Amino acid sequence: MNERQEQTADVLGKLTVLGTIVLPMNIITGMWGMNVLVPGQDVDNLYWFWSITAGLLVFGVSCFFIAKRVYGIV
Repeated sequence: MNERQEQTADVLGKLTVLGTIVLPMNIITGMWGMNVLVPGQDVDNLYWFWSITAGLLVFGVSCFFIAKRVYGIV
């Protein structure tokens, strides 16, 4: 019974780390679906869009490797 509880706690810990990684990215990408001012919205080129997208990608990949190394996820 105790072993089962340890497995459940391990899975919940991994889900918490995954949710912590995904939440900021979800908030930032959700801004495009709302009526709020997004940085670079008034600029004619797509440099702001690609820089925000690249920032999200770098954030996600770095968090993945940190979570993999520190928490043993994946």
